[in-house]
Amino acid sequence: MADSRGRLHLLVEGQTEETVVRDIIAPHLTAVGWWVNWSIVKTKRPASGPAHRGGLGSWQKLEIELRNLLRDSSLKVLTTVLDYYGFPPDAPGMSNRPNGSAHDRVDHVERELRAHFGDARFLPHLVLHELEAWVFVANAELEAIKA
Repeated sequence: MADSRGRLHLLVEGQTEETVVRDIIAPHLTAVGWWVNWSIVKTKRPASGPAHRGGLGSWQKLEIELRNLLRDSSLKVLTTVLDYYGFPPDAPGMSNRPNGSAHDRVDHVERELRAHFGDARFLPHLVLHELEAWVFVANAELEAIKA
C-alpha cells in the first residue's frame, strides 16, 4: 500500500522527536499509504565533517532548511515536529501572536508559517508542550503502540 498517497517528509527538532516519528508516527502513516521519511534540523553546517543536528537555531537557518526541502518536487507533504517553546522569535507569526489560549497562539504561528512559504505541500506542526512531555505522560501508551 505504500506510496499510494505520496511522499511525506517530517522535519524534526531532535533525537527524541526522531525516535517518536520513526517508531510511532511513521509506521502508522506507512500503514495508511504514505511513503515516509524524516530528518533532524541541522543546527550547524561546518565546512568539513558532519552537520550538527538537533535543537532550533535561528529562524534564518530553519527557513533555509525548509526551503531546501520544498525544492524536492517528489514531496507531497512537508510537515514539522518542532517545539513551540523556544521557537525563533523572528519567525513568521511570532511577533503578532494573538491574546488568547496557547492553542490559538500555536495555530496562528502555524498559519503564518504556511502563508510565508506559500506552498500548499507545507503543513507545519508545532508541538505546544515539548514532545518529551508526550513521552513522560504517555509512556505506557506509547510502549503499547510499539508492541
